Amino acid sequence: MQHTLQQQYCGLVAPKLAGEKVSILNHSVQTAIKITQRTLLSRYKNENQISALTLLTLKSESLELHRAILTSELDSTEKSILLGYIDQNLENIDEAINTPQMNRLLG
Repeated sequence: MQHTLQQQYCGLVAPKLAGEKVSILNHSVQTAIKITQRTLLSRYKNENQISALTLLTLKSESLELHRAILTSELDSTEKSILLGYIDQNLENIDEAINTPQMNRLLG
């Protein structure tokens, strides 16, 4: 009987842990995108000067998140969706880095 209860408990915990991983990664992706959007909006409004280091830090963090998603045990659909969001975020950062204003600061 005890063996059966232990198996049932493990059977209930596994989906819950998988769901928590999806939730954590999803929240992390949303947070990364919000931070990038706020930073880029400030940059485009010229409210403050955004350094190349700031943009490269955002890119580094997004790449780390990309790696975390790739190495996770999420199903392929969940991975594909989250990777799509992160890829778009990386494209936005790259576009900001490659603007003439940033090139003047880097050059």
